[in-house]
Amino acid sequence: MLENLKSLGGCDNRGKVYCGENEIVREIYNDYLNSTKNIFDLYKKYDLKNSGIVKTELCENKEGTLLKHQKHLISYSHEWTPSMFKDSILFHLDLFINLDSYGLTLKDALPNNIVFNFSKPVFVDFLSILPIKDLENEDWLLQGYTSNKDLRYCVFETMFIPYFLIPFIILSRKNYSYFKNILFYKACNSGQNAPNWHDVGRSSGKSGLKNFIDLFLLKRSINKIKKNKFVDYCVEFKSLVEKTDLNVGSSGYSSYYEEKAENFNLSDFNNWQNKQKNVYKVLEEFKPETVLDLGANTGWFSILSEKMGAKVIATDIEIACLESIYSKAKKDNLNILPLNLSFEDLTKKLNGLSFDEKTDIGIYDDKNPIFLPATQRFKSDLVLCLALIHHLVLGMGKEIEEVIKTMAALTNKTLVLEFVGFDDEKIRQEPTFFKNLNKFSEQTYNLDLVLQIGKKYFNEVEILPSHPESRKLLILKK
Repeated sequence: MLENLKSLGGCDNRGKVYCGENEIVREIYNDYLNSTKNIFDLYKKYDLKNSGIVKTELCENKEGTLLKHQKHLISYSHEWTPSMFKDSILFHLDLFINLDSYGLTLKDALPNNIVFNFSKPVFVDFLSILPIKDLENEDWLLQGYTSNKDLRYCVFETMFIPYFLIPFIILSRKNYSYFKNILFYKACNSGQNAPNWHDVGRSSGKSGLKNFIDLFLLKRSINKIKKNKFVDYCVEFKSLVEKTDLNVGSSGYSSYYEEKAENFNLSDFNNWQNKQKNVYKVLEEFKPETVLDLGANTGWFSILSEKMGAKVIATDIEIACLESIYSKAKKDNLNILPLNLSFEDLTKKLNGLSFDEKTDIGIYDDKNPIFLPATQRFKSDLVLCLALIHHLVLGMGKEIEEVIKTMAALTNKTLVLEFVGFDDEKIRQEPTFFKNLNKFSEQTYNLDLVLQIGKKYFNEVEILPSHPESRKLLILKK
């Protein structure tokens, strides 16, 4: 069984994780079989899935003892919206508080142990759960600490503060690019040093003195609440996080649909234009179970797809737009996962440390992925790429083939690609917005060329009208 599954990599001395078609399978190393069975018994006894721990079953067969987890979309903390990251912190603190009731805790406190079941965070690192008393067996925690100290504070100092709190402070200062980079390049087991207070200083645009005072007061606050009992410490920490304002404001794209008079009522087809009608027609015809909406803006087509029965991933680079989608998804319990992904992010990956059973340490392994590319994680039945290709090609200078090849890698069955021609009013009215416009001509960027390249990756192509007439919907089918 395991030899037919794809390894998800990682650096864990307790077991290996594999991805199946409908479940995540975890192989348990022999040294941890008994403790894993004991934790699973407590998981069932206390119904810990209601605390947000991934739904799990224990199976024993000829391959040994395996844990089978409910499969969720794999998203990473550097892809989440600000509110999602904040919710992941509050969820993690609640988990520590709830586990304390049963004499349990977590040996790790990392954002990458959480995924989002659309708008709901889920804890997936099952082997991180252990009795509080067993933390003293974690050698890496004992360095520099006395045995009579509650070692859960050590988990916070070595993991929660570097990987949750420090990125959160950077996020609160609205330095979104630094927030993404620090979570990506300094992720645990990346082989890089953990995020630290110097990173907070580097991320701030404030004067040196003001920045120093802010950090001093924050550290003093943390040290003050550390004197509490651990659960009270978590409660106080929650209060600090809850009071932090992450309002991202609006952007030039937040009112995109309103400005184009396209923020139509989803249940009233009468005023829809060709673009909306024909996307609806495609969704109705193909009935995709999964949809990837690239450049989703505030999510009109994402919500339409969800209302028609699909599970949706909505990507964009505009934080304000993604926050709007996340707010709607939470409020209405929609099966939509909003993620901050650029075109380059779709193929981006990172390798890191792998656990070596011989040396009992993590060593760098250029074949061990910490972060898998989106092209592997988000393959969907139908991909929507609406009003985007001209930004990628004429704006960013991407080759048409690079764009279509990436879209094909993300698509199981169908791609809906909206072609925007040179004569489009957006291009004519705002040519300076498209920085690479002068690198292309009607001979190197046209509908026929897109169709020609599209047929290299898809078996069938249908052309439908969009709006305005300078745009066409290409329905490319595998």
